[in-house]
Amino acid sequence: MKKEISIIIILLSISLISASITINNPPEPNYLMGERLELEISVDRNDQDQVILSSTISCTNNQLTYFKTPIDFRIQDQVKIPSLFIDENFLGNCKIKIDLLDLNEKILETKSTDEFEISNTLSMNLSTDKEEYYPGESIILEIESTKGLTVDISLVEENNRLFSSKEILSSNSFSKIIKLDETISKGEKQIIASSEDKNGNKAETSRKIKINPIAKSISLTINTKEILPYENLSFLSEIYDQSEDKMSLEVNYKIYGPEDNLLESIEETSGKEISMNLESTTPGDYIIKSYHNNLEDPRKFTILELRKIDLKNEDNKINIENIGNVRYIEDMTIDASIEGLTYQIPININLNPGEKSSIDLTKELPSENYALTVHSINSSYTIESIAINDNRPLIKKMSQGLAKITGASIITTNRVSNVFYLGFFLVIIGFIIVFTIQRRFKTKVYGVIDDTVKVQSKKIGGLIKEKSKIKNMFGKYVDPNILKKGFKSKNQKKEISILFTDIRGYSKIFDSKESENITQVLNMYFSKSSEIVKKNNGFINKFIGDSVMALYNSLVNDKEHILKAVRSALEIKKEMKSLNKKLVSKGIEPIEVGIGVDSGECTIGNFGSKDKLEYTAIGSPVNIAFRLQSISDGNVLITEQTYNKIKSKIKAEYFGEFEMKNISNKIKVYKVTGINI
Repeated sequence: MKKEISIIIILLSISLISASITINNPPEPNYLMGERLELEISVDRNDQDQVILSSTISCTNNQLTYFKTPIDFRIQDQVKIPSLFIDENFLGNCKIKIDLLDLNEKILETKSTDEFEISNTLSMNLSTDKEEYYPGESIILEIESTKGLTVDISLVEENNRLFSSKEILSSNSFSKIIKLDETISKGEKQIIASSEDKNGNKAETSRKIKINPIAKSISLTINTKEILPYENLSFLSEIYDQSEDKMSLEVNYKIYGPEDNLLESIEETSGKEISMNLESTTPGDYIIKSYHNNLEDPRKFTILELRKIDLKNEDNKINIENIGNVRYIEDMTIDASIEGLTYQIPININLNPGEKSSIDLTKELPSENYALTVHSINSSYTIESIAINDNRPLIKKMSQGLAKITGASIITTNRVSNVFYLGFFLVIIGFIIVFTIQRRFKTKVYGVIDDTVKVQSKKIGGLIKEKSKIKNMFGKYVDPNILKKGFKSKNQKKEISILFTDIRGYSKIFDSKESENITQVLNMYFSKSSEIVKKNNGFINKFIGDSVMALYNSLVNDKEHILKAVRSALEIKKEMKSLNKKLVSKGIEPIEVGIGVDSGECTIGNFGSKDKLEYTAIGSPVNIAFRLQSISDGNVLITEQTYNKIKSKIKAEYFGEFEMKNISNKIKVYKVTGINI
């Protein structure tokens, strides 16, 4: 019973000292750092006059009793709790608990607020007028945030800041225009707007935009500036955007010929190489242009002159085709060799590009197995061995047979002298037959014999007169030594010197001149060259267009032939200065001459066809002398081996080492500057 009474007394005591708490102004749902949190409470008091009032804030990472004091309710029943300054320690979700305690700090009543949030994040919105832009365009920004904030605006690409500015908000929103650079790179970019107030509250927002590429330039590359006919031309174009990045776009190519005529039109994606063989092989300068919209890049390339023939042996025929791109004119000789005997077949080649001709060997050679070699002044070709089935005309068989009987080691298949010897041989046979018949039928055939002798004598005399007439007729065009010795001499190998000259830029100099002026210049040039060559015991072998070929120690023996050839070259070079003065006085541009000299063993003699027989030289030194004049820059050039033979007698400087066509090794070349007196 006592126990129950005690419990009742306690319960009555609790009831007597209790009170109710009312929060008059509850917290706002959200707070920022730097703001103040203020509360005011009311207490329904009872008999208890004095209590302790406590206010505690509990946040995510912190709890603080920031107010605790005795309250006398006899004086007041409402209490305004001092404001709490909010800093970074209270970030997160928070509640405030109000406790009433008795003087012994026993809780009489407790009241808690609803949960509210304390943060350091300011509100900010960012928008743009569109999502995609081109270089040079303007971006219109709209930003909404707190008035008075300083906003940092940036245009960013992969952590690289392309643009930045600071703006102070005069209101809760403002507009900003950003001008894009003309060279801004393509791709995704980010616009970032950020701000921080004095209390450490921050705002940041961003928006992604896309920059589209614009084709700004095109670059054409070709694999080489010079090609030979039938070689592939390779080229490609790259298109670059505003920031020099490559783009993959369609490119149109146009190729123009030397006459500005359109040859090809091709479309291909940029960056892809095109390799093609042009149908046109005409030598000259060509233009290739690459286009994309209003972009264009032209390049020039040159198809070089190719002077080349192809020789094939098919069915006992030598088929000749001009596979170059210029007209091929040359006198050549086919040497068919067997057991120390050589048959020479002269051929005259005059073919336009693509043209063909053939030589039927069965009509030129007896039945045998031959090793064939084709010779020209500048080159030689070896053809595989060939077995010939004889199909020669009877007269050719007899003339060549007679030449073989006479012991000739070289037989020209269509030489006029073979026919002459045959005719002479037939006359002798005729005399023998007549003499035999005379002895048997002396009386009856005297008249016939007399007539035969007269006729044959008349023929022989006619041949002698004709030969004399030829010498007189061509005395102006052919060196007298050739007329005296050349027609009689057999082909032989001999050490000689060869001089070649060539007018530099001949076609360009005379393109605009009349033929009369051209003839006048050439005759002056040839006349001076001829005088100098003859003075030095040489002879002009031939004039080839604007070139001169001279031989020394060929018909007339001369131990000093190398030195005289070099002296001729220097005198020609010197004479050109005087000639140029005359040309200038006639309104003609001065000319420059390249000169090459070489010496060595060559085959000299009569070469050619039945229509044209020519005394000349064939061999490697001829080819080298010709190549020397082609690389000459107006100087006199000789080879090292020629230099070594006369170096004590001349003044020379090392010129360089060069590769030459149809010569296996590089040739060391010297420039002659004078003669040691």
